[in-house]
Amino acid sequence: MKGMFKAVSAQAAPAEAEELVGAVVADLIKKSEGKEKLEQIPMQDNQNPRPQMLEMLNQSLSVLDQVGAPGEKAGFCTWLLDVAQATAEAGREGGFLGIGSVRVSDQEKAALEELKQAFGW
Repeated sequence: MKGMFKAVSAQAAPAEAEELVGAVVADLIKKSEGKEKLEQIPMQDNQNPRPQMLEMLNQSLSVLDQVGAPGEKAGFCTWLLDVAQATAEAGREGGFLGIGSVRVSDQEKAALEELKQAFGW
């Protein structure tokens, strides 16, 4: 979570999505300062949350298609992918005492690819 919050505040937003990204970042900062928990996705035990998250993302992106300014969706998707990439790279995975570890795990790589597919890239 620390890696994600650091990435969210560090990634510059593309010009066409600055207002939207600014609102998202401000909301996340407000919630973190107030020690509010982020909304949880309800799911069954041992269920993979990824399909539900991607469905929620697709629903949100369809709203942007309808009411967003031209280029806003593409800019937001670019920013979101940059945040996801930086979050994936925030720590090393696997190995022993740092030997043989990787920057981005296979599972993280798969999640990044699913995200790109959700964006139609």
